[in-house]
Amino acid sequence: MATIKRIALILSNIVVTAALVALLGGAAWGAWRLLPEASRTALTDPGTTLDAARRGVRTGPANPITSFIDWVLEWLGEQRDRVDAVFAADGTDGGIVPLAAWMPVDGQRVIGATETLWQPRRAKLSGAQWSRVVFSWADIQPRSAREWRAGYYLRDNIIRKERANGIELVGLLMNTPPWAAARPQDGPRSVPAGLYLPVDDPQNVWATFVRRMAAEYRGRIDTWIIWNEQDIRPGGPNAHYMTWAGDARDYAQLIKVAYLAAKQGNAKARVLFGATTYWSDVNAGEPLFLERTLAALDDDPEAARHGYFFDAVALNLYSSPDDLRRIAGVYRDVLGRNGLDTPLWLTETNAMPYDDPMKGLRREQNGMRVTLDQQASFVVQALALGLSAGYERIAIHSMTDRDTQDELWGLIRNDGSLRPSFVAYQTAARYLGGAQRAVFAPRERAGWRWARDGYVPNWEIYLVVVERSAGAPAPPSPPAATGTPTAAAVAAGAAHDGSAAHPQRVSVLWNGDPVERVVSLPRNSARAALVDKYGRVQPLEADGERWLIKLGPATAQSPLDPEGYYFIGGDPVLLVEESVPADAPVVAPEPMS
Repeated sequence: MATIKRIALILSNIVVTAALVALLGGAAWGAWRLLPEASRTALTDPGTTLDAARRGVRTGPANPITSFIDWVLEWLGEQRDRVDAVFAADGTDGGIVPLAAWMPVDGQRVIGATETLWQPRRAKLSGAQWSRVVFSWADIQPRSAREWRAGYYLRDNIIRKERANGIELVGLLMNTPPWAAARPQDGPRSVPAGLYLPVDDPQNVWATFVRRMAAEYRGRIDTWIIWNEQDIRPGGPNAHYMTWAGDARDYAQLIKVAYLAAKQGNAKARVLFGATTYWSDVNAGEPLFLERTLAALDDDPEAARHGYFFDAVALNLYSSPDDLRRIAGVYRDVLGRNGLDTPLWLTETNAMPYDDPMKGLRREQNGMRVTLDQQASFVVQALALGLSAGYERIAIHSMTDRDTQDELWGLIRNDGSLRPSFVAYQTAARYLGGAQRAVFAPRERAGWRWARDGYVPNWEIYLVVVERSAGAPAPPSPPAATGTPTAAAVAAGAAHDGSAAHPQRVSVLWNGDPVERVVSLPRNSARAALVDKYGRVQPLEADGERWLIKLGPATAQSPLDPEGYYFIGGDPVLLVEESVPADAPVVAPEPMS
């Protein structure tokens, strides 16, 4: 009898325990279901949540955990973000000081940079007017079509901060998630499954994704770039940057579906043909990827009516400012043969340095890397030539380094210190932003030193003339110039009262040869200043009706180029003249020595 009682007691305890466990389990399950998705993710996968917080992305709605992480990281970042220190190659500031903030006049937002959201205060100080943001489809819908993290992939407060800083965001869509891949073995490079189905078919998962992205960000991000560097193929020198496993025909369908779906999600959306590198095809002896894609679309009866399913064409071009004008002409020829006059965007450009003094950042010279000082020259020259080539938008890649395993892409290091190129970017944005007209008027050498039909031009002295509205910020007051009455008048009249009706003219000059030059330009105004690539005011000398300007030698050579050619010119200078008559001619500089 006692044994039966013990068994009954044990059984009753088990039943009560099971009931309590079930009750607590049910309560826990209910509480779990009520938690926001981001809180559940933070508890089940804290590593992902911490990484997302570091990157400024979130996997779900705000909650105390992610909000606290965000607050701590932002507070720490602000404490580290108070001093703007430049470090040149010798470890000092090199006499380079960041420019003070100014009111940009670039209403068309031509000059931009990628990755500005990681350095918002300094991005505003730089003068950047637009920025590209990568949206990885594989991160937004990593496991299924039902998952949707787009609304919180980029935190709303970051978007608000960028917009408050005067920076327009442009989205880049790329990277196929595993569940959406036609060939999972291709990873994020894969062509999406269902891509050739009608755009309204739910099984066309790419169309569904793009449509929803366009709708989700409508009014905040209205321009979308479709993939990046899809022309890079396996086996080439840049194969590690390959992003697209499909061919040009597959990309033609990708851009068509994206164009139609984005317009459904946002009637005001603009869709860009993803940036190609030009050199990947040229070095492989193939027609340009753009040309092959247009050929694939030629048989599409809807293509011509929709402008071949893109509103602009993006390019990524590096290292040589001369390439920017020449390659723009090549792409315009390709578009023109299809009856298109589509704008060009330069979404990435830079020249990567090798002599950074900071620990772990020095690189080997590989024939294409440059010094920090040459990189600063590149920035000014590339932005000036890009404007003269008619690019609708131009971006330096990038505002900050982030990953330093490969090249050093940033104007800003990850520790917040500035490279000299940051101040050069400020100078270009300050004096070239808001260009209403940009004219290229170089001085050519008397004879050619290399084959005429190659990739290398024959410019001896470079000149880009930019005209801006009469309301553009006035040039700084120059220091005392070497004593002529004209120079004294310039110094006395440098302060602008804002009443002039004539535009401001900025002449950007640099030397293509390895010897110092003195050149002259017509003197169009008594109110003028000469600034170097770091925005420092230089003495400006006049000789009668002409300015005399000294240009330093070019030094950036590559063993891949003809002897005597310098792929980046010497130190650029900017002649800023106020109230220049509209009919003042633009003429090539005259060498004086």
